[in-house]
Amino acid sequence: MDDHWEDFGPTISLTTRIREVLAEYGAGLPPLLELLQNADDAGASTCSFLLDWRTHPTESLAYDKLAPFQGPSLVVFNDGTFSADDFLSISQIGESIKRTQEGKTGRFGLGFVSTYSMADVVSICSVDRLCFFDPHCSHLPNVSPSNPGKMVNFVQHPEFARRFPDTVAPFKAFGNNCQERFPGTLFRFPLRTGAQANASRISNEVVPPETMLKHLESLEAEAHEALVFLKHLKRMDILEWYPDAAEPVVRYACSVSNPSASCLESRSLFSRAPSSGPVAAPVTQDRSEADAGVNGRVFCFLPLPLSLGLHVHVNGWFDLSSNRRSIWYGENLVGSTQTRSDWNVMVLTEIMAPAFAQLITALAASCGKAPPSRDFLAMWPASQPSAPFSFMVESFYRLLADQPVMYTAADGGAWLLPTEAYYSDQACSRDAGLMEAFCSISVPIANLSPGPVLDLLMRFTVSSDRQMSPRLARQLIAHASRSSLKLSSLGAARLLTYSLSEDDKVSMAATDVLGLMVPLLDGCSRPLTASLQGQPLYLGNQDDRVLFERLAGCLVDTSSLTDHCMKRLESLAAGKHLNLQHLDVAAFANHLLPEKLPAFKAAEVAWHSISSDSEPSEEWLRLLWKKLETFSVIKELNGWALIPTDEGKLVSLQPLSKSRLVRHDDHPWDPELAATCSQLGCRFLEDTFASVSHLLRQSHSGNATGLLNAFQAIGIQSVQQQLASNISAADKHALRQYLLTGISATTEDRQLGLLRSLPIFCHCLEDQFMALEVSACLAPESMLTTVLPADFVVCNKAERKILVDVLGIPQLSRAQFCRQHIIPRLPHFPEDHRKAVMLHILGELPALLSEDSSMAQLLGTAAFVATRSGKLRPPQELYDHRSPELRSLLDWHSAFPSSPYDSESVLASLQQLGLRTSASSQTLLESAHYVEQLAATDESAAVQTGNALLGYVDLEIDRLLTIQSRQVEADVTIWDKLASIGWCPVLTEAPESGLPWPLEKRRFAAPSQSRPLSDLWLASSSMRILESSPNRSGSLARRFGWHASPPAYVLAAQLQALGSMHRSVSTESIGQRIAVAIPDIYKSLTEQSVPVRQEACLTLQTQPCVFVGAGFVPPDHVAFSGPLNLAPWLFVVPGELTHFKPLLAELGVRDRFNAEQYANVLAEMAETTSKRRLFGAELQQALSIVQALSSGKIGDSTIFVPDADGLLTEASNCCFNDAPWMAHKDARLIHPDISNQVAAKMGARSMRSSMLSSTAAPFDVALHGATAFGQSEALTTRLRNIIAAYVEGPGVLCELIQNADDAAATEVSFLLDTRSFGTNSVLSPGQAKWQGPALYVHNDATFSPDDFKSISKIGQEGKLDKANATGRYGLGWSAVYNYTDLPSFASGDYIVIFDPHASHLPGVSAAQPGLKIALNQQSDMLSQFPDAFKPYLHFGCRAHGGYKGTLFRFPLRTKELAEISEICSASYGSEHILQLLSPSKASLRER
Repeated sequence: MDDHWEDFGPTISLTTRIREVLAEYGAGLPPLLELLQNADDAGASTCSFLLDWRTHPTESLAYDKLAPFQGPSLVVFNDGTFSADDFLSISQIGESIKRTQEGKTGRFGLGFVSTYSMADVVSICSVDRLCFFDPHCSHLPNVSPSNPGKMVNFVQHPEFARRFPDTVAPFKAFGNNCQERFPGTLFRFPLRTGAQANASRISNEVVPPETMLKHLESLEAEAHEALVFLKHLKRMDILEWYPDAAEPVVRYACSVSNPSASCLESRSLFSRAPSSGPVAAPVTQDRSEADAGVNGRVFCFLPLPLSLGLHVHVNGWFDLSSNRRSIWYGENLVGSTQTRSDWNVMVLTEIMAPAFAQLITALAASCGKAPPSRDFLAMWPASQPSAPFSFMVESFYRLLADQPVMYTAADGGAWLLPTEAYYSDQACSRDAGLMEAFCSISVPIANLSPGPVLDLLMRFTVSSDRQMSPRLARQLIAHASRSSLKLSSLGAARLLTYSLSEDDKVSMAATDVLGLMVPLLDGCSRPLTASLQGQPLYLGNQDDRVLFERLAGCLVDTSSLTDHCMKRLESLAAGKHLNLQHLDVAAFANHLLPEKLPAFKAAEVAWHSISSDSEPSEEWLRLLWKKLETFSVIKELNGWALIPTDEGKLVSLQPLSKSRLVRHDDHPWDPELAATCSQLGCRFLEDTFASVSHLLRQSHSGNATGLLNAFQAIGIQSVQQQLASNISAADKHALRQYLLTGISATTEDRQLGLLRSLPIFCHCLEDQFMALEVSACLAPESMLTTVLPADFVVCNKAERKILVDVLGIPQLSRAQFCRQHIIPRLPHFPEDHRKAVMLHILGELPALLSEDSSMAQLLGTAAFVATRSGKLRPPQELYDHRSPELRSLLDWHSAFPSSPYDSESVLASLQQLGLRTSASSQTLLESAHYVEQLAATDESAAVQTGNALLGYVDLEIDRLLTIQSRQVEADVTIWDKLASIGWCPVLTEAPESGLPWPLEKRRFAAPSQSRPLSDLWLASSSMRILESSPNRSGSLARRFGWHASPPAYVLAAQLQALGSMHRSVSTESIGQRIAVAIPDIYKSLTEQSVPVRQEACLTLQTQPCVFVGAGFVPPDHVAFSGPLNLAPWLFVVPGELTHFKPLLAELGVRDRFNAEQYANVLAEMAETTSKRRLFGAELQQALSIVQALSSGKIGDSTIFVPDADGLLTEASNCCFNDAPWMAHKDARLIHPDISNQVAAKMGARSMRSSMLSSTAAPFDVALHGATAFGQSEALTTRLRNIIAAYVEGPGVLCELIQNADDAAATEVSFLLDTRSFGTNSVLSPGQAKWQGPALYVHNDATFSPDDFKSISKIGQEGKLDKANATGRYGLGWSAVYNYTDLPSFASGDYIVIFDPHASHLPGVSAAQPGLKIALNQQSDMLSQFPDAFKPYLHFGCRAHGGYKGTLFRFPLRTKELAEISEICSASYGSEHILQLLSPSKASLRER
């Protein structure tokens, strides 16, 4: 039978290739879907999957090796047939010809290969052929890897089925008998057994029937969606054929239930139109609503294992990956891979997204004006999937911008464009009533709640400012039509609560809430307006409505407002910019009460507690006070009569400090006492209102302290007058008893003071009453009070305790009585009365001191003791006259007691009170003051007392210091005072000649202003010298500062005085005495502390304080060493004073003279000699100083120098002759002994510069864009960068030709001058290096003023405004710096020379790096500087009188100059320029 077979099989069919394909596709469901797709591509309408559990016979097989494959298998049938091309396509792995066939989705080449996951040998039966594939090439005979299969035409060979019935038996299903033409296609896949899996090189996966059944169950789950987008397939079945069964049974069936003609046409059309694609969503039976429960997937006719996260399916002609598991997409691709990716993006955005948008639009249109179902918005994309599907979602949302797909319930319901609607936020979506309120005022708010859909809509379709927010709500309500704002109170409350719901951090002004509707207690609403517009609205509640029923239309209904809203309203009301106001006390006082009770604005009104139009009822009054209890402060109601009293009246509210209202406080009052209080002005609160807290604060307690507070409110003067004139003595006694029994130690001082001020206390005089003034007191018991007049209070024993313990009324002891009523009054007693009283006290002093020992101090300091001067003094200030030493130091008239206090017995008592018996440091102080005073009247007595005091101190100081060591602070203070009093006798005339002496002639001085005789030459100018020195006790010297050298300032003053007095020493003896004193002064000054010494030296630095033998000179005229003898101008420190070098250095003496000192000497010499010539030593001194100055830095000092005639003058007035080739008749030349170099350093002018100054001026070169003069970049650096762009060569010459053309020149000439010119008479020595060979460029145009400005600017601005100017002097012309560092030109009236280095010309700088020299008739530069200007004598230029034309000179840079150039390091010779000019000729000819 071999002749019945033909070789057949994939041309490239290796097991490894199949295994790789399987690794991509996987097993299970994907191969089944591939077979479903192949059926659709074949045009089949039905596809059936049969799980054949049977094992077929193996006796009559065409090939024995097929026996293992006769077991259970999967048979797949479709009613399409294979064509020749299909057989060819299925035989080629990866080379399916479906690629070129319209309407074909799959690829037989790869997709079909995935079926090898089930079997190692697969077979196909279609039309007239039966094919077997054996990739292993081991189960069929005569097969090879190039043709690993067999195919037989069973119609042409009908005997095949008869001879091999077991071979065809598995294929006899679905009407196939393998003998006649079969109008369909069967695929058979014998399931891989364990043995086959072990031997397989394709897959080691065993596929038992049970596993295949699970795969088919997975297919069942996909079937209803798999058919949706297929082009031809309408039905799919799953069957099972059990062993021994005659026929298979249907397990599952699925079919297209609505194959209308249009649906079939659309399916067919899509198979032929890759650029179209449907979007599918399940709908209800009547197609009015969509089902959002579906989990949308991606289809390429069959579902892909991709989830969109949407509620619709999308089907497109996608370019898939080879395993059909994903669509082709990637970033940063190239070539065809990028094209495939772009195709898929295009399908999603240009086909899928519009179809999706049309679906949503159609569903919206089907609703009419009715709201959509919840599933309508659920179908919208709620998330943005990953790329490339994210592009479809974005495009979908952008397309919806122009479609009416957004529903709003406003105005009866309507569908709007998304851009026309507003969108709720979380707060709106949670409150249906709020949404309804928005719709009721025609705000088109969509029924789309916040969430992912709204987020995407905001991202791609509408602006985020369309989402509702409190701010937006306020704007919409403010701009809404007034006619549409007829809101109920509840609706207004919802809108208001939302509009004000922003966080507290968001500030809100009154202008932000204008127009918002406010709910009112009458059920209506009114808008918020500016404060001056409309009737005010008050924040109220239901109680407020009862209180002010007629005003409910202006009371805000706060019952349905949130706490946050209320907080906002309260804040806005507090701002007082709106008609919204707090129902606060001010509202009651200014609006509500005037409306209700206009007549009750009074201090007190009659009240009958019966409701009427003009009077409030008691119930109303209680409700009012209940409302007022909600306010913490009600002071605005002051003046309104709203408080009921027990007298049947209403009294006005007042601050408690002014309230006369008193409470009974739940205890019975004595009627007579109450009547007394009423008579004094009190009012008593009605008891039933006593629980009102505000009334508690408006009234005083009925106890003693409360009654006192009420008296204060009434007015203490009024109460005092009533008590004095209208209250009986009995009532006063009762009132005093009530008040005293009601106070305690805790009572406030203010209240106690009020009680003291009441005239209800019994006076010592019978039947009189008094207030307890400050002087009131209680006399000691059994003490007679008639001795001295005083205000004493009479009281019983019980009241005495209260008066003493609570009111603080003093009860005096005997000592206190003496202390308070005798001693303070001593100055006012008559003399005899005073003497008698005090002698009596002194007589009983021991008994008095035993009662109160402190009386000794009090009496000791009381001024009652008489002295001979007639003055009364305390005992402690007086001395016992029985001491001779004390009599020699003190004043007899004022320091000792006189009669009758000088007796022995009285003196003994006075000593107990502090009478002094010996001298102390205080005594010394008194003695010093005595001397100071006595000097004015009796100088000799003062000298005697002063010397006695000085002797006594010198003798007794150690004893005094020992005694007073216990009182260190007082002792120090006394000694300091003693040192500052003028009691020491001093010299009034200088004891030696030549000694500085003060003009002061007083005979006495303080110790602090005095020095002993030994310090005569150290301190005589500023200190007084003692007339006689004491024994110099060490303690005395330390106390008065005489043990050490005088202070630094004294020494400095002495030096200054000596210097001023002896600038030149007059006699030899004085000079010798000064020479002895100066080392002592310097030594004492050196011993001072550093800061003190430095401060003293600072005052002496400009004074003549350095002694040089012949006199004193300032420190800046002295040095420790000096090479020149410059006396009398400068001096060197004498040798005997050199060991004081540190001190002299601090004074300002330098080691050597500096330039400033030399300059000052020259200035002094010039001032001294005036117009006199210097000769001899003077001239040599001046020349020596000038030479010394030249060796260092001069600084800013003006230097005087001798001129050629020997006259000293400022150096700037002289010239030094650096132009010897010329005569200088009018120039003032410097002295010939001063070299030019030294002269220049001194500031003398160069003769060359002088000649240039009249005709030449600095010429600046500005960078482009500079407005102020100068450059931010070094000019040489800028030029170096420019010539880097303009390389040397013919282009440089072209730039010069171009500039000539821009200047309207008609001819240009180039000249190479190889000569070198003279270097003597040049402008400066630096110019001499550029006198060699040069390139000249001449043109017949003349520079204009603007041209001079333009060529100085490195940039473009010079010719920017000239339309016919091509070049740019700024940049192009700068190319000449390739050859030279010193370019120049002559044109018109000027020669200009540029020196960017600022080192080759005189007077130039980095800021002005060039010279502009005038060529007018008055100047003759050629004769003045012949070597400098001879190089310009070309092309008719005379360097004098102007030049018609322009001549550029570019001296060539030599090697020597190139080494130091900062512009270019290249050097150029004449031969280089000749080479440059040669090609230029040709270039010019070409032009």
